[in-house]
Amino acid sequence: MSRHGSPPRLHCLLDSVVLIGCKDLCKLFTAPKFDQAQADRLVKLYRQAGARYVVPVAAHHDNFDMWDSKFQPRWNSMATAGKDVCGMWQQATVANGLHFGVASHVARSFRWLQTSHGADQTGPLKGVPYDGQDPQDADLYGVPWHSSDPGYEGPQDVGPPAFEKNFEDRMKDLIDRYHPDLYYTDGGPPFKSAGLNGVAHLYNNIDHGSAADIRFTRNKPNTILYATTLGWPGDGAVVKIKTLGKARIDLKSLQSVTLLGSPDKLKFSQDAGSLQITLPAKAPYACNAYPIKLVFADKIPKLKPAARLLWQAQAREIEGAEDCATYGLSADGGVLLVDVPAASDAAKAGLKIGDVLVSCNGKEVKLIADVSAIADQSSGRKLTLTINRQQKLLPIDLIDYTYVVRENLWKPEFKKVPVAEASAILPARVSFFGPGLSKGAADLLVDGKIDCNRGPTFANGVDTGKYMLDLGEAKSIARINTYASGNTHARQSFTLYGSNAADKPCSDAANISVYTPIITVDSRGERTEYEATSIRRSADQPLGSFRWLVWAATPTMGEIGGQNTTFEEMQVLPGQEAK
Repeated sequence: MSRHGSPPRLHCLLDSVVLIGCKDLCKLFTAPKFDQAQADRLVKLYRQAGARYVVPVAAHHDNFDMWDSKFQPRWNSMATAGKDVCGMWQQATVANGLHFGVASHVARSFRWLQTSHGADQTGPLKGVPYDGQDPQDADLYGVPWHSSDPGYEGPQDVGPPAFEKNFEDRMKDLIDRYHPDLYYTDGGPPFKSAGLNGVAHLYNNIDHGSAADIRFTRNKPNTILYATTLGWPGDGAVVKIKTLGKARIDLKSLQSVTLLGSPDKLKFSQDAGSLQITLPAKAPYACNAYPIKLVFADKIPKLKPAARLLWQAQAREIEGAEDCATYGLSADGGVLLVDVPAASDAAKAGLKIGDVLVSCNGKEVKLIADVSAIADQSSGRKLTLTINRQQKLLPIDLIDYTYVVRENLWKPEFKKVPVAEASAILPARVSFFGPGLSKGAADLLVDGKIDCNRGPTFANGVDTGKYMLDLGEAKSIARINTYASGNTHARQSFTLYGSNAADKPCSDAANISVYTPIITVDSRGERTEYEATSIRRSADQPLGSFRWLVWAATPTMGEIGGQNTTFEEMQVLPGQEAK
């Protein structure tokens, strides 16, 4: 089990030395404590922790497969344990709404097992052949080869021809059985064509993806990013890369964007929500996956934070010495206003694009969350701001703005945000955009009741789901209260929009010609069973007059996924009843 002369060596002392080889350990694999129930329990735990992918190792360096492998029939989990381990993981993963992936390190095994073809050079077992010299076990140990370098495999590797063919067949078998969302080889695709054929097989057999499903990879020098859509989004369609919506790239460093197989450069732009790429008028070829190539002038730059809503303006956080220097800041960080609509609360107070907020009510601020927390705690009272405008400090008072009152309890007996009687709220019809609600019915949101873990919710990781209330006609609104339950699911994370469209508006809440952004609520923090948030305006003024209200939900845990809020009730209080 180790090279000769490198202790410790695994052996048992009986009447004589009995050596145990890799083949003997493989035969001992029975996984007595692992079954479908255990896989289900573990995947639920991973989901609760915020995972979005489950990626078991399907084959490691030992050349042993963890499925009923067609091309490795003696050395697999079904042969020794009667268990399809990969199948159990996949079933549990899909049942819990997560993505399933497979990892394979097996391409390295022909080198790692080269020692098995030798024998001790000295000592009592000198010259006794190791297991790899036995032809009947060549399917596990492989054949002697000129390279035993244990380094990472890659496209430049050349292995025994029969092993390369066996590797390709096994990986295709693995992909065909489980249709993974991710295929990982612990390095670049190995063996030139054999490795690339496996990757091509993954994409050419996609039967469950969509053009909105985008996979990312990058080259080794970190100068090229590939964004692959699982399907053709449409002739001349605009691909929105929302992963970059969490941050912004410097477009000056992006030299070109092309679709592999098409000679033309693609047009691209960027807004607060995504990087947008316009595809050719016609698909250049028929395929299940279309790689978009983004070439940068140097290494892919660190992404700058994306803009978020602050007083109906778009703001982002300044990070790092270079970002600070750009805006003439000596201190670390601040909050930069990148877009200030003319009708926004920020504009009415005199704030402008390019202003950097450095303090609020005498407290230094570096994060948008810091500013929002101070505003909410002030409960509509005047906010005294200090801004850096073209490297000059200026005071600005913000008097008229929207804020949030939050109440967390272990029982739904709210005092600061009490549940109103039906007669005191505006009647509304409920609908939603995006994936179907995974729990409850939409009309439970306006039934006047709060039941723990009973409310409608989008599945974990969904960041495109939107709840909509239709008030029937434009009405003055005093307050908007939202209740949620379920421990971590009680946390609320959404942006609220209003609209006065004559007919049901589109799902694109960021469309300012249709929607007015009201406020972003992000109450991630302490864990309690129930939470209420109440959106209000300074001096008990009305929030505005709207017919349609949209909650654009985002996950409450992690940057790219995790649990979503389980909303229990949404109540809209009429403006004339504001106190």
